[in-house]
Amino acid sequence: LWDRANALYKRRSQQMMSHQSGAEFHNRYPYSGKIVCEEHGTSFHRQVVKRKNGETETWQCREYRNRGRAGCAAPQLRTTELDQIMAGIFNQLARNKQAIIDAVVTVLQSIPDEHDHAQDLRRIEEDLSAIQAKKDRLLEMSIEGVISTAEFKQRNDGFNEQAKVLEERLAALQAEVEKGQQTAAQMEKIRAALEEELTFQNGINSALVTTILDHIVVKKSSNSEGLLLVIYLKFGGPWGAVFERENSSFRCSPS
Repeated sequence: LWDRANALYKRRSQQMMSHQSGAEFHNRYPYSGKIVCEEHGTSFHRQVVKRKNGETETWQCREYRNRGRAGCAAPQLRTTELDQIMAGIFNQLARNKQAIIDAVVTVLQSIPDEHDHAQDLRRIEEDLSAIQAKKDRLLEMSIEGVISTAEFKQRNDGFNEQAKVLEERLAALQAEVEKGQQTAAQMEKIRAALEEELTFQNGINSALVTTILDHIVVKKSSNSEGLLLVIYLKFGGPWGAVFERENSSFRCSPS
């Protein structure tokens, strides 16, 4: 059974590895495969533009990449612009931030402890006491001449090895208990982290975009001065967004 399980594990691992490179490429960027040109129905592809002040990540219609401006009049989209728009949408979705934070903390606090550490600690301590009693009795037998010195050493070394293993397990369990006692402090850190994330002051979290965004349609009326987008999330109705590039301002609302 062990050999069959390992053979199955190895075969599945090889299958995963064979598909890993393609999956990694697709999931490397949150907007990959999710931006669609309304005019041509084709996806936008990632392009890195190098300038003196650094690199800018943009997205171009496939027709534009193949034939230039003659192929598609849709403007290039900058990732920073998309992030700004998505942050605005998420900010509206998460208006009652405190309620969201309280809900997450409540869920975390309600997760039961899967292990009875107190019972495990008690058992290990009892086993250690039993080993120590055996060692004491073994020493008495050696003093009384009931067993030889060689036999005493062999048995004593065995007891010491058992005690070492138990002491290591005891130390690990005590560390778990200490972690549990820090729960209150951890929850405060989680609250602070959630509040920071939900303000989107440091930009949008790419994992959040990947999780919630279904796709974005770039409308035909978009141009180099402004973007008109329809954003489809994986829940609820679509959102309309208008982005004015001159002052980097935008407005978005549910369609």
